[in-house]
Amino acid sequence: MKSKMLLVVLLLVAITSALPAIFSREEIFQRGVTAYEERNYELALQSFQHLEEEGVVSAELFYNIGNTYFRLDTLGYAILYYKKGLRIDPANQLLNNNLNYLLSLTQDRQNVEDPNPFLRFINDLVFVLPLNSLFIITLIIFALIILMTNIIIIFYHRKEKTIPLFIITILVIAFALSGYISFYRWQVFNDDRDAVLIASSTTGYSGPAEDYTNIFRIHEGMIFKVNNSSANWSQITLPSGITGWIRNDTFVRVKS
Repeated sequence: MKSKMLLVVLLLVAITSALPAIFSREEIFQRGVTAYEERNYELALQSFQHLEEEGVVSAELFYNIGNTYFRLDTLGYAILYYKKGLRIDPANQLLNNNLNYLLSLTQDRQNVEDPNPFLRFINDLVFVLPLNSLFIITLIIFALIILMTNIIIIFYHRKEKTIPLFIITILVIAFALSGYISFYRWQVFNDDRDAVLIASSTTGYSGPAEDYTNIFRIHEGMIFKVNNSSANWSQITLPSGITGWIRNDTFVRVKS
């Protein structure tokens, strides 16, 4: 009994100690929203960035940071934070709409949507749910398979098993599909190759130095993949498939 009471007390202490931090973060976020609405974008950015520095990770926070950077005419960082938000919530329509709009403003032609309607539909299905929800659904389906297996063993030992076997077959297919999608989404979530150019423009070279051959020139807001990195240079691949080396201080990775 004493151990249970001690556990309850410790739990209450932990919750009580956490509440001030939660309320403080909510106040800081609201301060940023108010400053944004009053067009004090520098103050709004300070408030939102303070939350990010404290370790707050949410699509809503990154959405507001992206909006604020856009109002400050910092296109590269605005695109960067919309991409950060979409890592957490890929189906977020506000983030997708804002990102597509900003990409239409970049000097380099970009398109984040697949032109094929069928592939776009499949992509929307794969990313319609948050990653956590997918994991939970996969675990629930697995638990149902275990439960159905036990029901067959206990209650259908000498009975017709057509219906329960059909049900368990459907569950296994659903588990395999859900598991595959979850694994694919996990890989996408942990892919740290996506990056956004924050410099006004930069030149891509055939090697990690400016005395190599000039291959391409890209501008602020360009999204690309980082392949390899050295001390000051990184090899990147553009959406067009062209590969070259640019300086590390010209871009920021989406997963930082």
